[in-house]
Amino acid sequence: MILSAQELGTSTTLTTDSLEPFSVNANLAPATNAPQIMTLPLVQGMGFVTALYRACTFLIQTSVFFREVLPVGVINGGITSKYRVTLEDGNLRASIP
Repeated sequence: MILSAQELGTSTTLTTDSLEPFSVNANLAPATNAPQIMTLPLVQGMGFVTALYRACTFLIQTSVFFREVLPVGVINGGITSKYRVTLEDGNLRASIP
């Protein structure tokens, strides 16, 4: 699965912060000097990926069609929605924001 935002394109810039021995935040902005709209907290060996979106439209893609997308709940006082996604090939991908 590919996590992105509709606002990102050919001028997208990547910056990092919060560098630790085994983790870092990867930040994406639509252009140089534009505010960051997407942050991916990355940890060595992580099994799941999280993307934090700010003032943008999330875009989720895959090389296989989506068979089913089901809401599974809301957390963080209603600011985060979780979904369970089943791909057409039968693989299950859970908890996408």
